[in-house]
Amino acid sequence: MNNSQTKTQAGAQEPVSDLSLGNLWRAVRMAFRFRFSLAVSFACSILVATLWAANITAVYPVVEFVFQKKDAHDWLAEQTASATHAIEEAQAKLDDAGDQDASAASLAELGKELKASEHRRERLETWAPWISNYAPRGAFMTLVYVVAFLMIGTVLKCSIRAVGDVAVARVGRRVAADLRGQFFKARLKNRNLDSDLGNAAGRIAGNVGAIGTAIQTLFGRAVQEPMKLVSCLLAAAMFNWRLLLFSLIAIPLAAACLSSLARLIRRASLKTFDERCMLISRMIQTFRGIDVVKAYNMESYEGRQFTQHSMTVYREQVKIAFFTSLVRANNEMLGVAAISISVLAGGHLVLNQQTHLFGVPLASAPMTPGDIMTFFFLIVGCSDPLRKLSDVYGQIQGGAAAAERVIPAIDASKKPEPNPGKGLRIASGKAPIQFENVTFGYHPSRLVLEDLSFEIKQGETLAIIGPNGCGKSTMVRLLMRFAEPLSGRIMLGDTDIHDIQRRSLRKRIALVTQSPVLFSDTIENNIRYGSKQATEIDVIRAAKKAHAHEFIVNATVAGYQTNCGDFGSNLSGGQQQRISVARAILRDPDILILDEASSQIDPKSEELIHDSLREFVKNRTAIMITHRMSTLSLADRILVMDRGQIVDIGTHDELMVRCERYRILRELPLKKSA
Repeated sequence: MNNSQTKTQAGAQEPVSDLSLGNLWRAVRMAFRFRFSLAVSFACSILVATLWAANITAVYPVVEFVFQKKDAHDWLAEQTASATHAIEEAQAKLDDAGDQDASAASLAELGKELKASEHRRERLETWAPWISNYAPRGAFMTLVYVVAFLMIGTVLKCSIRAVGDVAVARVGRRVAADLRGQFFKARLKNRNLDSDLGNAAGRIAGNVGAIGTAIQTLFGRAVQEPMKLVSCLLAAAMFNWRLLLFSLIAIPLAAACLSSLARLIRRASLKTFDERCMLISRMIQTFRGIDVVKAYNMESYEGRQFTQHSMTVYREQVKIAFFTSLVRANNEMLGVAAISISVLAGGHLVLNQQTHLFGVPLASAPMTPGDIMTFFFLIVGCSDPLRKLSDVYGQIQGGAAAAERVIPAIDASKKPEPNPGKGLRIASGKAPIQFENVTFGYHPSRLVLEDLSFEIKQGETLAIIGPNGCGKSTMVRLLMRFAEPLSGRIMLGDTDIHDIQRRSLRKRIALVTQSPVLFSDTIENNIRYGSKQATEIDVIRAAKKAHAHEFIVNATVAGYQTNCGDFGSNLSGGQQQRISVARAILRDPDILILDEASSQIDPKSEELIHDSLREFVKNRTAIMITHRMSTLSLADRILVMDRGQIVDIGTHDELMVRCERYRILRELPLKKSA
């Protein structure tokens, strides 16, 4: 179990490269099924952004007239008089210019000045009824109203943001749950997927969660923060759009830096996900083989290996944190640059009461202190969304990297099977089984079975024996359609099993393996596994037939409701195997497969299992793969295999007479016991 092996298992064959956002967008499309929650989130984002800018603009009345001991009524009267005076002056200049035959350019400029003053007075007239009817009297009361506006606006903003956060969390977490389910089902099919448990666990626990976070961010803060930014920019544009454009000249450079950082974050995120899968894989392998680890005094070695993987994950996470900090710095520098430019340019315009800077028109009329201060605060208000967008950007890039590890795996399980067969359903498996010239290898250049031909009669019990690696279990895998022959066919009666629907075929088969597979659930549910329609009485009847009822009732803490523990850890090996046999009996199969079912249990448990099977296999087709000669007493015939080929097939007496290989296999257990 070395480092290079672990990397291969954990999916290191998937290269880290520049990746598109295509797979993430596919996950995002899943979110549009929850339109109501998205609509609520979007509406909340608009309201939050509006209140964000509105709270900032509250600085205008404070600077413009409250600190000058005036109220809104005084301000309206002064501004109206000022606008009227400006209109009169502009009209007079325009008349004088007309009398003096001024140039067309001069007349146009004076016309613009007149229109600007008229537009300003029109806006004041729009505000006049509201100020006359609702504005308080006195500077201090005006300040009270401004503070109250800020407090109420903040409470509303926080409440609306909470509603939006919950709505978008429902979407993101639901998409993650759906993807987790799809990936789990794809993993169960085990087609074109890495079989490593650590890799699968890492993708379900880490990658899918990152996708959910990215979607939640994409429809949450990735919508809300830009809206806050836009609301501030729009409000600033209302004060002076020319100065705003001038203040944002640093955007192209910041965008170029952001694009470069995006690629770095995505690469680092991919590496982190892969390394995390290797870390989980290492942990699972070590804990599953803990007895071997301790027996060979390898605790220190495994600890060092785990620490090595953990430190690799740590370094990649630090790298992501560094790149994310660069994104934050890039955004903050953009904000500071915009503020600095607006302060210098705006300050020049206000202090000198000018409208041009270096010959470039930046205002239609000289700005007041209230105008420029509110403009400054709105630009400053852009810095908070920019700062938060740096984290948003990193999370979306992480989600994009995670999607590259999850979506293709799900897609692989949806690819149509080559030569899918006819998909027939069968009502019974009571028919002869024939292997006709079956050849199979997990790699075409290394065959496991070669040109196998034999028949198992309906109702017959056939034992298959042979040395390890001769292909016994592979024959069972082919019969269960866990794999397909490279050539030849397997017939059930007159039907090629390739043409039978997998679910339909497996309904007629029960499998008991060498290592009992029990789940962390009750004994009752483990027996009922695969026969969910069975009643409690059916479960007890099956347990009695498997000689399991007595120990379940007398030797467990809660009888049939006792939890078996992980992999049956709360039960002995013999107890686990008897529960597995009870599960097979409850299924009432037409075909029973026992793959070394009694090779790892004590003689007493083996005897009890044989007693239960001796009656159960009557009138059923049974296939027993075994090394134990004691199991052969249950067989009608015995098939002897070696190196993927059939050596002989017959009864015990026939094989003892004519098959030397059988006699050797028969004598080996006796020599070992002696």
